[in-house]
Amino acid sequence: MRESMDALLITGDEDVLHEGSAGEANVKEYAVLGKHVVVFVLCTGTQRARLRRVGETLWIMPVYGPSRLFAAVRALYVARRELYFQRKLQVDLIDACDPFESALAAWLIALRFNRPLHIYTPLYSGAHYARTSAASYIFKLLSRFLIRKADSISTDSEHLRASLVRELPGGESRTFVVPRFVNIVAQKQSPAVDVREKYPQFKIILLSVRPLEREYNPELAIHVLAGVLRMYKFAGLIFVGEGSLKRSLGTLAQKLGVKEHVIFEPWEVDLTSYYKAAHIFLETSHEEEYGNSMLEAAAASCTVVSTNIGFAAAFIKNGENGYICGAHDTSCFVKTIISLINHPEVRESIRLNGMLTTESFMGKTERKSHIETVRKAWEAAIAHFQSHTTHAASQQIHIYPQDEGRSK
Repeated sequence: MRESMDALLITGDEDVLHEGSAGEANVKEYAVLGKHVVVFVLCTGTQRARLRRVGETLWIMPVYGPSRLFAAVRALYVARRELYFQRKLQVDLIDACDPFESALAAWLIALRFNRPLHIYTPLYSGAHYARTSAASYIFKLLSRFLIRKADSISTDSEHLRASLVRELPGGESRTFVVPRFVNIVAQKQSPAVDVREKYPQFKIILLSVRPLEREYNPELAIHVLAGVLRMYKFAGLIFVGEGSLKRSLGTLAQKLGVKEHVIFEPWEVDLTSYYKAAHIFLETSHEEEYGNSMLEAAAASCTVVSTNIGFAAAFIKNGENGYICGAHDTSCFVKTIISLINHPEVRESIRLNGMLTTESFMGKTERKSHIETVRKAWEAAIAHFQSHTTHAASQQIHIYPQDEGRSK
């Protein structure tokens, strides 16, 4: 195993800048991986934070710009100003915490200073689906380009890893699945917004947190709501997310006569307010849930009704700490939710059991495994970079004196 290394992490999560925040706590754990770890935070805010040292091995530095894309380009200048001396960049590896602006900044720095590149790409990034459709398409292309330039890639999805392995040369040894982690403490904090007070017309709130895209099957949630409203007139459905299906979902809700009961909220970085307000969290995807939303909802004490995918299959015991229905079984969802509405004592028991199971399921061991997997991904990036560099050098064409004579 390689000795600890110096690394530059690049992220767009401005929460990292706030002392005592969950974002800061997250990057603190990466400090154990390096002798020195510097974190560039791509910022667009007006408040100017300063470089600060956090512990013995970690520095956090904001990189400002009028847009995050501009900040990503400016990061190249900041890297040269702050990290380049003795005629080299003083880090062994560049790590991007998302496949968009952070990855662009990381790639530019890695390319300019000839360093290995690691990119973390979640199943579907909130920063990605908060954009307009046109921008989303452009950033999707950018993401595909940058991922192909990485020496190693990590993700939180077995499904996405399998896809990357098929697409990338040597993908089997260059792609990693990091164990997911839910910040249990964050989910127990008081909500910033009282969503129930915001929508007092809903006595029961169904919640769906996901990109409004075909693979997440959001239409099912509309059909489920319509079924519930036949028996219970004061239910409502809140979608948190953006995507290409937003307009068609609104049309479907109007066609089914439930438009007044469907709310579309933009993407929120802090989802705790929604998880705590909701009575029932709906997971309707065909193949894989969005990120950690299901586990976060359960940790925040929201009852989960899900299709049989991802972590639902791993930690839900049907009827004990949650419920599982088929991806096309609208009737199962409707009957389950109506039963939970009619029997609040059952809903309370399921809610508590789900919260306790999540705390046990996503314990400290999972976080330690996450960090160790990142270490392996960094080591793989350095190994791939060195191998690629050696191979490129061996392929150089040398012109010897006798060859020059023949050419004459």
